[in-house]
Amino acid sequence: MLGVSRRIFEHAAEGIMITDENNCVIDVNASFERISGYSRESVLGQDPAFLKSDLHDSYFYQAMWNQLQTEGSWKGELWNKRPDGTAYPVRLSISSIRDRRDLPTGYFGIFQDVSEEYQARTKLRKLAYRDSLTGLFNRLAFKEKVHEYLARARRYSDSFALLFVDLDLFKEVNDSFGHEAGDALLKQVSDRILGQVRDTDIVSRLGEMNLRY
Repeated sequence: MLGVSRRIFEHAAEGIMITDENNCVIDVNASFERISGYSRESVLGQDPAFLKSDLHDSYFYQAMWNQLQTEGSWKGELWNKRPDGTAYPVRLSISSIRDRRDLPTGYFGIFQDVSEEYQARTKLRKLAYRDSLTGLFNRLAFKEKVHEYLARARRYSDSFALLFVDLDLFKEVNDSFGHEAGDALLKQVSDRILGQVRDTDIVSRLGEMNLRY
């Protein structure tokens, strides 16, 4: 049985890491080396913290550890980093290994690289919330953002500014010079507006829309 388990460990497509009760790495499989970019020899005896990216704060990892201690397992998605510092998304499952007295003797983590899935989700999100011509937020994203800002303003007794910009005689541009010229004008206007706002501001292309809230 142990031989079968070892073969599964060695040939699994997912990356696997095993640590002792002090959370020091005691073994990893070949897929771990392939996905993470770290060799087995370089990680043995280390704390898995070497995988941490800068995309999560200390509270994220503390919540993960607390759940692992109280419930014995943790599942979720996070960003790890490779030796060259590049971050990549993984789907991770960690379980505690316990003895007959229910005391933790180590931890078992299994993960898979979900970069392609993340890129696909990002692309779909962009298609859903971005205007295809200008790359600005579309009306759906605008409505969600306004509702979000309104809720925040009510909660904290704060305020925010909303500016509506209309292009005079835009229909005449389309009628006189064609839709390609109209599209070029919209793109130029959007680029100019983006060049005048802060990174924290949002700019949306709405078209005709009822702005009552």
